[in-house]
Amino acid sequence: MWLMDKGQYSYTDSVAVVTGASRGIGRETAWALARKGSKVILIARPSIELEEVHSQLLNAEYLVESFPCDLSKDAELDALVNQLIQRFPRIDILVNCAGVGKFGPLDSLTLDEVRDPLKVPFQAAVVLSRGVLPMMKGNHRGRIINLIGPAAYFDLPWMASYTASRSGMLSFTRALDDEVAADGVRVKTVCPAWVDTEYIRRNQTDGNWLPKVSQYFPTSSAAQAAEFVLDAIASNKREIKPSWLLRFCAFNYRCFPRTSVSVFKLLGLYQPTANRAGNKNLEGGSRWTNWEESISLNAGKAVLPSSVEEICRIVKDSDQYPSPIRPAGSRHSTTHCGVADGGTLVITRKMDRVVEIDRDNLTVTVEAGALYIDVARKLREHGLQFYVNVEIGNLTMGSAASTGTKDASMPGEFGQVCSYCIAVKMVNASGNLQRIDESQPQLLQKVRSSYGLFGVIVETTFQIRPMRAMKVFHKTYRVEEFEKALPTLKEKGDSIMYYLFPFQNKLTVEFRRYAESNIPATNRWVWPVRNLFWKTIAPAWGNAISQWVGNNQLKYALIDGFYAVVRRAVCLLLRNEKTIATDQIIRYPEQKGFTKYTFSIWAFPEDSIASTLKAYYAFCQEYYEGYGFRCNMLNVGYRIRKDTNPFFSYSWEGTVMTLDPVHTGGPGWDDFLHAYNQFCSDHHGVPLFNQSKWLTQNQVEKAFGSRVSDFWQVRSELDPKGRFLNQYFSNLLSGKS
Repeated sequence: MWLMDKGQYSYTDSVAVVTGASRGIGRETAWALARKGSKVILIARPSIELEEVHSQLLNAEYLVESFPCDLSKDAELDALVNQLIQRFPRIDILVNCAGVGKFGPLDSLTLDEVRDPLKVPFQAAVVLSRGVLPMMKGNHRGRIINLIGPAAYFDLPWMASYTASRSGMLSFTRALDDEVAADGVRVKTVCPAWVDTEYIRRNQTDGNWLPKVSQYFPTSSAAQAAEFVLDAIASNKREIKPSWLLRFCAFNYRCFPRTSVSVFKLLGLYQPTANRAGNKNLEGGSRWTNWEESISLNAGKAVLPSSVEEICRIVKDSDQYPSPIRPAGSRHSTTHCGVADGGTLVITRKMDRVVEIDRDNLTVTVEAGALYIDVARKLREHGLQFYVNVEIGNLTMGSAASTGTKDASMPGEFGQVCSYCIAVKMVNASGNLQRIDESQPQLLQKVRSSYGLFGVIVETTFQIRPMRAMKVFHKTYRVEEFEKALPTLKEKGDSIMYYLFPFQNKLTVEFRRYAESNIPATNRWVWPVRNLFWKTIAPAWGNAISQWVGNNQLKYALIDGFYAVVRRAVCLLLRNEKTIATDQIIRYPEQKGFTKYTFSIWAFPEDSIASTLKAYYAFCQEYYEGYGFRCNMLNVGYRIRKDTNPFFSYSWEGTVMTLDPVHTGGPGWDDFLHAYNQFCSDHHGVPLFNQSKWLTQNQVEKAFGSRVSDFWQVRSELDPKGRFLNQYFSNLLSGKS
């Protein structure tokens, strides 16, 4: 009997066929149906993965059979249908999860790459549905669930055949459901938006230009997508779209297609990413750039290895792969630190596997090319999280282990991401794999600040912690008020991040603290709202006003008015006691277009931050009066706890607070940074090699003292021939002017 209330469908004695069952959504759906009591029939291409899923379900004492089949081959598909009809007297559920597809310009794809997504899932779903319908109609009972993606609702460029397949699935579902509903059979679609699976990651890594529309939809795990399938089986809804943003966009696209496309183009959603060009010419040269797209990484040769052995061969072969070798993962730097100077760019993004999540020792081991946001979301599925939930989610784990990226320190914790790296594996200058861990504390300390100068990191291990609900709220101060309140705020110990307004003499402070009791972390809207502002709204506004308004007085009146509204809004709306810390992490688009912005960072002693802050505000005002330039976005800052875990820690001497100007780039920005750097150095600031552009050797030596020569000596011992040394670091660290 069919019970229509959500979650009340009786699965006992039902037979469920699941395609694409060897991995991803298909595998998780098979497990979900087995747990509910269904006998599960696994369909997938012959593979070790299919055998493993079959064995695991059998070992768990579930009813399961498997039929290896390549659904893209007509003969195998027809034979499969005949086998199912002959083998089973009834089939109650068919879940079409199988899917293939390669993204790219239509004329750049092979014929097989064009045909495959039309065959799987579309043709396979139609043929399988036709095969099982007589049984379902005869029993007056049946559910056919078709998995689709956002491409079913939008006409996405660079995905033409893939889009045709998914939209065809949607039309097929609607038509067939109307045809067979009177016979007790329902046909439904499930569109969980972007699901974090190997299929999506493969398209990101190989094509590396997945349309950015997918990045604006919430990411679900394969297990969550399987739960959506169960919802579809039990509910009366024909189309399951769990994302409210997807529902909203699909409705508007249907009603106002031209307007929707214009908005998508404004947000950069209809542009291929920068990596498209870079990957197309990997062997012949690279067009890859840094975060702000202002610095070419300038490689004579760029390679995209997929294994440690391949990287070892690259490092050993200096004739084929010239020096310097520079690892390029996230490219989240705003400086020249990743420039290869005509050498070899080693792009680690294909190596993105989560090796192990150790719940007992609270560690995660990951390949170096995995993105920080993807690992954070994987940890969240296990009730775990990183200590530092840094905003830049495009950070790769190799970069996280060896650079100066940071966030405001949570109470009792460090703020620098690399401080929680406890082990790395890297390919050293000899081309051999080397492990460095806590048994070598002094070397590990330097590795955390190595920026790829010791070798190519291929695997990292980080300490992690159980998830806790996080309280957040905002308060605006005048600078004088903040100075008076600072001693009390430091004693209270909350995490402090702040937005600076030099021309209004104000700052808005974001306070964060983990819940003291086991309050469930349930709020999912506070951080997405904040992220939408940082990722899209603020840079789009800054770019628009800077490009379209020529008069400085009017330009900055519009910018100041906008941020006056923002100050009030964040204090009123962005406050909650049950937020999820990992929701702070943002997946930025590879090619930023109209929403591009950049920044710089220096850190200052906390004890003198009040006077430094006043001096910085005066500096910004005087610079504007003299040169007519000021930041068209927020200045920000972070409080970072004293920390000697990384060798080039900017809080080595004690707790610091940063002053970080943010701008959309363009004329005047670099000139401003030269003056800003000198101001920071004069006020005892400490920079970051990857996020403080236009540093000088004198500024570096003043900030870090003898640590510069100590680091250079170790670097020279590990890499005597300069295999990994580019001109940027040679100029700053070698002691040679």
